[in-house]
Amino acid sequence: MLAMSCTNGPPKCPVEGGAQWRELESDHFRLVTDLDAHVAESELHRFERSYDAMMQAAFPRGATGRMRLVVFRTNDELRAFAPNAAAGLFVDGWAMEDDETGTALFGSGLREESRAVFQHELAHRFLAAGFAEVPPWFSEGLAVYFETMRVEGDRVILGDWARPNTPLPSSIRRLTVLDRDGFYLGADRRDVSDEDASRVGLRYVASWHLVHLLRNGPDSIRNEFRRVVRTVNDGGAFEPAFDAFVQEVGAQELDRAFIAHSQDTERLSSVFAYTPTPLRARPKARDLSPEETHLLFAKLLIRGQAPHQALPEVDEALRHAPRSLNARLARAHVQLVRGDGQGATNAFAAIVAEAPANGAALAGMLHALLETQEAAPTGPDAERLRDLATRLSSVASTADEHSMAIVGLATTGDFERALLASEAAVRAHPTSFRLLAARAKLLAHEGRYRDATVAMRRALEVMPERRARGPEGRDLARRLADYRARAEQAEQAERAEPAH
Repeated sequence: MLAMSCTNGPPKCPVEGGAQWRELESDHFRLVTDLDAHVAESELHRFERSYDAMMQAAFPRGATGRMRLVVFRTNDELRAFAPNAAAGLFVDGWAMEDDETGTALFGSGLREESRAVFQHELAHRFLAAGFAEVPPWFSEGLAVYFETMRVEGDRVILGDWARPNTPLPSSIRRLTVLDRDGFYLGADRRDVSDEDASRVGLRYVASWHLVHLLRNGPDSIRNEFRRVVRTVNDGGAFEPAFDAFVQEVGAQELDRAFIAHSQDTERLSSVFAYTPTPLRARPKARDLSPEETHLLFAKLLIRGQAPHQALPEVDEALRHAPRSLNARLARAHVQLVRGDGQGATNAFAAIVAEAPANGAALAGMLHALLETQEAAPTGPDAERLRDLATRLSSVASTADEHSMAIVGLATTGDFERALLASEAAVRAHPTSFRLLAARAKLLAHEGRYRDATVAMRRALEVMPERRARGPEGRDLARRLADYRARAEQAEQAERAEPAH
C-alpha cells in the first residue's frame, strides 16, 4: 500500500520533488491533475469535446454545474487511492464542498479504456438534468449506449457493437416493468450472490439492446420512438408515453424486432454531423499549494477505499499551513467521519468561536452534536441545537450546509421553519437529491403527500447512479412509493366525501 505523505512514496508533494498539482476550470469541468500544464489543457479539451458531442447528439439542455475530475499521471497513482480501479471510477463528494455528483478519477487521462466509464456517467448526468423520471432500464441502456460514442473529425458515431451475445428475455415487458429494486437486485451489497450479480449484468445488456433498437432499429420503430423522446424533452412522463408507443407498434411486433435486432451483428451505427462548439474562454489554471495537494489526497481517501489514511494527509497539510482554516475544518470533518464525535465537536467549536459565521464550521458542529445525541434533544440541548441551526440557516451556501440546518430545525421540532428553509435551499440547489428528499419528508410530515411525491420523484431523478443502486436509493424509492400510496388514499377520501 502506498503511503501518501511528503516523505514516503508517490505521489509526493511538489516541495519534495513530486510533480506539481494544478487545477484547471473550463465551461463544464473542474480538473485537478499532476500532468504537465500543456498536457492537462489538452486532456481537458478531450473531456469538453465528449461533452459537446453528447449534447449535440442527444442532450441539448446539457447538465448543471461543473463536473469534478481528478486525472493522475499514471494508473499506479490512481490505484494508490483506488486499488481495484482498472481505468477509472467515481467516488462520493466531499461533504464540506458544494458537490453531490462526486468526483471522477482517471489514470493517464481520457484513454480508450476510461472513456466508457466517463461517458456512461456523463449520460446519467444529462438524463438527470434534462429528462423527467425515467425507468432504470432506459437510464442504464442509454448510458451503456453512449459508452462507445466516438468523435471522428466532423462526425459523432453512436451505437457500435459493445456487448456480447447473451440470453435475452423473450418479451421486453419482463425488462420494462422492473422498478429500481427489481432491476438492481441490491447489486451494491457485499453479500449479493454470483447469480444475482449475473442477472443484473444481463439486465444491463438487455437494456442496451433495447435502447439500440429504439435508436438504430427499423425506421418504423425509430420514428415512433421519437414521439416518446419529444414528450420527455417537453417535461412529460416517460412511462405513459412509452406505453402508448408499445401500443402503437404492437407488443408482439416489438418483441420480434427486439430479438432479431439483438442477434444482428451487422447492424449499423448512427452517424451525426458534428461541429465543435468553441469554449467561451481558455481554461483558468492555477497551481495547488502543498497544503491544497494534501487536502485533495485526504478528500479522495476519506471517500474512497483507504479512509484510515486521510488523517495523516490532513496533518501534512497542517504542517505546511498550521493556521489554515480549511485544513483545520478538514481535520475536524475527518474526525467526525471516523467516529470521533467528541473530538470533532471540540474542533468545530474552536473554529466557530474564531469564525462564528463560517457555514462549514457551524454545519460540522451541528452534525457532530446530532451524532452524539442518544435521544431526542430537550431543554438546553434542544436550545443549543436550535440556535446553531438558526445561525446556520442564515449563512448556509452549500447544499450540505442547508441540509444540516434543515435537519437541525426539524430535530428540535421546529418543522415550520424547517419547511421554509427547505424551500429556500431547493431553490438555491435544485439538483441536490438530499435537499429534495429532506423537503419531501417535511411535506409528508405536514400531510402534503402529493407535493412530497413530486419532490421525492425529483430526488430520485437527480440521484447519481451509484447512490440510486445502494441503500440510500432504495430507501428513497420506498418512501416515494409510500407517499404515492398516501396521496392516492387522500384523493379517494376526497372523492368519497358527500358534496355540500
